Amino acid sequence: MTPEEQFKQLKKDYMQAFGTLGGTNVLKDLESICFKKTSTIPIPGFSIMGETTESNEGKRQVLLHIETMMSPEGMEAPGASNTKED
Repeated sequence: MTPEEQFKQLKKDYMQAFGTLGGTNVLKDLESICFKKTSTIPIPGFSIMGETTESNEGKRQVLLHIETMMSPEGMEAPGASNTKED
């Protein structure tokens, strides 16, 4: 299987895992605990430990990765080019 084929299969796997009613419910739950709509960057003057910020940002990145993999545009397959030829 080529890297492009593996990538396409992986995107299908994400849709199979999260594209169902149950998967949608799981994603909604993750949104509520993974800071989808909230900044994880501390407010100046507000004391918060760096490890907490890093952990929160890690949670957010995982959720955003899942959503990107499920979107039609998604990520680009390995080896694919962003440039258009004239």
